[in-house]
Amino acid sequence: MAFSLTLPYPLQLTLNLVFFGFLVIYLFRHLDFSKSLSQIILAILVAGALGNILDRIRLGYVIDFISIGSFPIFNLADSFITVSIFLLMLFYDKIKRTN
Repeated sequence: MAFSLTLPYPLQLTLNLVFFGFLVIYLFRHLDFSKSLSQIILAILVAGALGNILDRIRLGYVIDFISIGSFPIFNLADSFITVSIFLLMLFYDKIKRTN
């Protein structure tokens, strides 16, 4: 999964789907989607997660194709997920739902 860790295929797919599902439910409960930044962050996250999940379903593994020095190999979907989580942490106070 992350950084090419290997787990049995059914476990990888199940963990990916469960984690992604819980994260989306959490975001829908806690973010104000009338703000475009919330929508953009969710779109980037969903794009990255679906890219990786579709690779796992179609190929049984995620295609990693960018290698920089000794840093672990990654792909654009991984980058999308990382950027969306960073943006979420950075702007959470501005995009959280107020009760």
